[in-house]
Amino acid sequence: MRAVGYARLFAEGRPVVDRSDETHDREEVRGPAKDQAGEPDLTGIDRRSFFGVVAACSLGLTGVALVTPAIASLVPPARSIDGKTKIGALAIVAVKDLPVNKPVPFEYGDDEVFAIRQTGDKVIVLSAACPHVACKLHWDDAKQQFACPCHASFFTLTGVKLSGPAVRNMDPAVFTVRNGTIVVSSIKTA
Repeated sequence: MRAVGYARLFAEGRPVVDRSDETHDREEVRGPAKDQAGEPDLTGIDRRSFFGVVAACSLGLTGVALVTPAIASLVPPARSIDGKTKIGALAIVAVKDLPVNKPVPFEYGDDEVFAIRQTGDKVIVLSAACPHVACKLHWDDAKQQFACPCHASFFTLTGVKLSGPAVRNMDPAVFTVRNGTIVVSSIKTA
């Protein structure tokens, strides 16, 4: 563009002055304004600096947005591949507080389990997820069986499959009884 300007001036017969060899103190031209004492005036920010800060912040936020999912992929999920919660041991109820032969649902992380006290102090704990497609089972008091509302699988009080599309019995939970309290540590799947 500069050459075109020189050519035009030359064609018009005007003198062409080349000042490319002159040196300029760029700090004075573009630096911050100075007050009377010669100190930089930092009360304002010029346009170039402002847009530089905006660009740096935008690049920083973009970097964070790109790096966050990469770091999150390195952290193990709270749930396993089969959808079962990985929360470790959890005390859910005292055995003496359970009614006999009546399942009581309890939350275990994102899942649910049924604790069942049989005669005496014998206890079983079963996953509340149907082994067919993991729909939430419920206890049918009238029929004395677990029922799946999704595809009509039915199970006994002890989790044995009676009928329906489920291919196995209900999944048991791994648990212990400590000081009279049921402590669930995981849910087994076949």
